[in-house]
Amino acid sequence: MIKVITILIILETSYSTAYSQHAYVPDTSTAIKIAEAIWLPIYGQDIYNERPFHATLVGDSVWIVQGSKPHSGWDTVNGHIILTVVEGGVLNAEIRKKDSKVIRVFHPK
Repeated sequence: MIKVITILIILETSYSTAYSQHAYVPDTSTAIKIAEAIWLPIYGQDIYNERPFHATLVGDSVWIVQGSKPHSGWDTVNGHIILTVVEGGVLNAEIRKKDSKVIRVFHPK
C-alpha cells in the first residue's frame, strides 16, 4: 500500500510541475483570439470596428490585448472640409499567460 501512495505522490508532483510550466496563451495570435471571444458577447459585432487588435506581453505573465481607434483627421464632403474627431478609448483585455485566466475586460468611453 505504501508503494501505491508513493507512486501517486510522484505522479501528482510530476503533473503539477509540467502543468505549471505550460503556457496556455503562448503567443499574440492566441491572446487576440481569446480577447475576441470575450469581447464579442459583451460588445457585439462593433468590436470589429476596432481592428487591428494588438497584444503585448507584460512581464512574461500577462497579455494586454487592445483594439485600435480610427485616427482623427480632415476630410472633404461636397466641397466642405470637415474635421473628424474620434473620441473614447479602445477595447482592453488582460489575460494571464500561464492559465488563460481573464483578469480584466473594459472599454473606456
